[in-house]
Amino acid sequence: MEQPPRRPRVTGAVVAREAGVSAATVSYVLNDTPGQSIPESTRRRVLDAAARLGYRPNAAARSLRVGRSDVVVGLVPDTGYTATFSALMATLATSLSAVGLSLLLQPAPLGTSRLAELLRTVDPVGVVALTPVDDDVVASLQGSGVRVVVGIAGTGDLRPWQVQFGSGEFGATQAQHLRDRGHDRIGLVRWAREHPSATDLGRASALLRVMADAGQAQIPVLDVPTDPDAAEQALVTWLRDHPEVTAVATMDDDVAALVVSSADRLGIAVPGSLAVVGAYDFPIGTLVRPALTTVRADLGALIDRFTEIIRSAVADPAWPLPGRIAVDTARIVVRGST
Repeated sequence: MEQPPRRPRVTGAVVAREAGVSAATVSYVLNDTPGQSIPESTRRRVLDAAARLGYRPNAAARSLRVGRSDVVVGLVPDTGYTATFSALMATLATSLSAVGLSLLLQPAPLGTSRLAELLRTVDPVGVVALTPVDDDVVASLQGSGVRVVVGIAGTGDLRPWQVQFGSGEFGATQAQHLRDRGHDRIGLVRWAREHPSATDLGRASALLRVMADAGQAQIPVLDVPTDPDAAEQALVTWLRDHPEVTAVATMDDDVAALVVSSADRLGIAVPGSLAVVGAYDFPIGTLVRPALTTVRADLGALIDRFTEIIRSAVADPAWPLPGRIAVDTARIVVRGST
């Protein structure tokens, strides 16, 4: 089939001809250049012409003009790109767009060769990571004038470029709920990931801490593969090797749903023989049977705060990052799986 001819890009010169003004006037109006005395009627004529023609500014030209791009590169961990991850990234992208920044996702880790290529082709104003980043990579980015913001979870000393997402409130809430249900031998089931996310690490740390304080010295951990058949076999082996486990906390509702559905096929009663608690309260939790008990928090408020931190960081290279974003809205949502 013959492809339709490609429509030429609308330039500022085309807008100028349509509006009957100079190219300089178009540039002043579309870039909202200060110090110019342009009549309101002329400004409106330029804006109307640009809208009719479908004008879009050239990102590369804008980058040269203002000395930087509006692109923020997001380094994302090996998540398997679950529904949980996709929804969170979409929310972050929308939130950044509202403050004039564009999010470009890049799988982690970011090696030195890929870093050099990235800086040549994208010229980002900032790099935001949701997974640990090596100090030498941070130093290289900062040396190129790129602001780095790394979101982490858990406890410990912070680097100047790190922001802590709470103190593991999700994991602590999961553990406390299961203990309140009478479970004192709890296991942890999470996705098998080469590069765990900051929230994975923080939640696991909090869960282990709560159970250790309650007297459970060893926490059985299952890193479950994303392939359904392999996951079910791994779960069978794990439960056989750890008969003392009566409840599991999971990294998110996706892996919790996998545990519940696998348990059903194996004839393991949930919650009679095995209680399961997820995290994030995503729609999949209401589709499995029994429906998932989970932990819910105001993630929109957390992402809005993270967006404001990113915006402030890229606007002012000397602006100090806050040490922590509180996650004080985490609460349990009780359904059938516990």
